[in-house]
Amino acid sequence: MEDSVDGRFGRWKIRSMEDSVDGRFGQFVLKSLDWIAAVVLDSLDWIVVVVLKSLDWIAVSKHQITLKIIQLSEADLLEGGICSLRKVRPYLSKMSIPVPCTSWNVMDTKEFLVSTFYVSAHGVLEKKNEAGEILVNDRVERLDRKLQKHDVITAILHMHEPPVIDIPPTIIYQDDSILVVNKPPSVVVHPAYRFKWNSLTDILLLEHADSIDLSRDSPILKTVHRLDKQVSGILVSCKSREAANEWSKYFQLRVVKKTYLAIVEGEFPAEKVVCDARVQRPKGLALSFISESGKKCQTVFQRIKVSNCRSRSLVLCQPITGRGHQIRVHLQYLG
Repeated sequence: MEDSVDGRFGRWKIRSMEDSVDGRFGQFVLKSLDWIAAVVLDSLDWIVVVVLKSLDWIAVSKHQITLKIIQLSEADLLEGGICSLRKVRPYLSKMSIPVPCTSWNVMDTKEFLVSTFYVSAHGVLEKKNEAGEILVNDRVERLDRKLQKHDVITAILHMHEPPVIDIPPTIIYQDDSILVVNKPPSVVVHPAYRFKWNSLTDILLLEHADSIDLSRDSPILKTVHRLDKQVSGILVSCKSREAANEWSKYFQLRVVKKTYLAIVEGEFPAEKVVCDARVQRPKGLALSFISESGKKCQTVFQRIKVSNCRSRSLVLCQPITGRGHQIRVHLQYLG
């Protein structure tokens, strides 16, 4: 019997009502066509990836699945992506994170893993702990152990990097000291918990090395400022620690001026607007907001153009200070 499923990203061919898929961790049996249809419609991940997320749906012995650290290679990049998205094959990663002072004597190991690594299934954590895939200071400990000062949590995680827009970064300028690129939107600058291969630094080092003149002895690329994931624009990276220290001072002393363009809803005032509202960002939260107890903050706005229907405006934004999400918070505050 041959059947097919119309999914969000195309038509999936299924040879029979009970079919098998050869994945990275062995052969998995998919139990029913209806279940596959639900997977295709409800997930950005490929079928094999979703099967790995729910071991109850695998009709093979669980002991056949062996966990090991898988290093990324160029073969793990899904060329071209789906719908112009750049995707990375799922992989296992060993991550170690020092426990912040805000968690001492407050959280236990399980609570920390849930809040930091977004792992929610208690059974999954128990199995990982029994298998030695969760360590506290390189030792297997009870998950209900209260965290202490200087604790380091290590976990082996099955990583699913979110897709990013498949626009390659373009090199604008480079010399012996610096590299200036145009960062595409949706890409983070540095490798972080959810992003490794799909970070700008790794994309440049792994896929554009032939275009970048780096030292063979110590091929490093250090960024001295950041752009938010959603923002596109010019980014300066340095090819040595000495250059990075020098350029960091330029940004700290505000020798380098930053200018952004933003499209906002509504008709922005024609005159120049200076916003001095203080911005606060509590530790541990990726959220900034206006607060009288926040840090001093200033942004200068100038309208460039208004759409024909007067529903949107193109605005020039010049941050005088460099608080996190400063421009977006100030624009929201201005209405």
